[in-house]
Amino acid sequence: MRQKLFSKLADLAASAIHRIIAADIKLVDILVPQRVINLLVSRTDRVAPGLGGLVNRHFISRVREADRRYLKGTVAKTVEGAVTYLSHGIAPVVIRGVQRHVPEATSSRKISTIVAGVGKYVPDSVIPTEYIEEWLQLKERFGLTAGMIDRLTGVRERRYAADGEASSDMAVRASLEALKRAGIHAEDIDTIIFAAASQDVGEPATANIVQEKLGARNAHVFDTKNACNSFVNALDVMDAFIQTGRSKVGLVASGEVISRFINWNIDDRQSLKKFMAGLTLGDGGGAMVLTAGNGLDEGRGIRGGTFLSDGSQWRLATITAGGNMEQFDPAKAFFASNGAELDKLASKYIPTTIERLLRRLGWRLDEVDLVISHQYTKHTISNIATMMDFPLSKCMLTVRKYGNTASASIPIALADAIEEGRVGPGSRVLLVGGAAGFSAGVVGVVL
Repeated sequence: MRQKLFSKLADLAASAIHRIIAADIKLVDILVPQRVINLLVSRTDRVAPGLGGLVNRHFISRVREADRRYLKGTVAKTVEGAVTYLSHGIAPVVIRGVQRHVPEATSSRKISTIVAGVGKYVPDSVIPTEYIEEWLQLKERFGLTAGMIDRLTGVRERRYAADGEASSDMAVRASLEALKRAGIHAEDIDTIIFAAASQDVGEPATANIVQEKLGARNAHVFDTKNACNSFVNALDVMDAFIQTGRSKVGLVASGEVISRFINWNIDDRQSLKKFMAGLTLGDGGGAMVLTAGNGLDEGRGIRGGTFLSDGSQWRLATITAGGNMEQFDPAKAFFASNGAELDKLASKYIPTTIERLLRRLGWRLDEVDLVISHQYTKHTISNIATMMDFPLSKCMLTVRKYGNTASASIPIALADAIEEGRVGPGSRVLLVGGAAGFSAGVVGVVL
């Protein structure tokens, strides 16, 4: 009740602020010449740095020192707490209220980006969660009850790639299925984007290996990499290529062999908490063939995407080995994450990103036939669905049988949804991504 009342008040305040700002801008435009505005801005730019430094030296620094010396930092802690509450509690609600009254920019789509075919591949080796718990002796060593991972994450089993199988193999097998469903030959592809958190080699781009294995010799190829959002980002890029006429037949392929980033050497409760998310990882591949439509395809295909990033949160989920920030250390070549904080960020950013896209497309949430999100945990998906008053029955859940397959999870889930008849031609689908970084991305598609 309080949340609804607060949201309503935020709406009213945002509407009033928007009208006041618009009126002030118009008044300034009428009464104040542009050259006067330019003069004021230039003078402010010159004076502001020195004035700010003066205030900091003679006032702010003294207040901080007195607070530290006499009050043991009480003022600083109080201010920090207030800022945290404003940024995480009040600001998102106010921002959403303002956004409802600010018109979204709309794009003119002269060319439709059609989803011509979707494919998936998962390895044969099925690894039950029960087996992992027994092998690691989680009950005996840490007192965890049987089935705890399943209850916390919803992951009952996952697939692991065989020795010698690489990310490109997952992507190629999924791509062959997508091409078959689209009725398109590999030689007809003009652009390939490999999109995944994992890769075959450090250099060159894995897309080159995918091209060779497919025999798509006429394609321009490259990789996109943004953790578990790599696939939705690649869709957005391919859509732009098709919209601008740079591509007519594109392939976006994801292949993930991430089971090799699991740390099996869990020695204490702290390391269990740090590496628990790794125990849910699974391998697999997903692919989508996209083609340029014609006038008959108006209203179908990718309708648009909305993306949001908060790079200050990149430390929450990492594999630090493999880059040049630190010296290579094999002990750091494992996936580590803070699941609780990632859940908070997902709840903070994903609903906002979905709402932005719905306004932009002119869709209502109850008009969406299916939401296909990144399969992190069942709890995360269920929590966001509840926050948005969206039925869980209209959310695709594959995390139970495949685990977290990183960037491949969305195309794998879409392929399953099509195979099961949950969606078909004309269905409105939201592809919802959330990834380490933190980043959120939502793409609206009409199949």
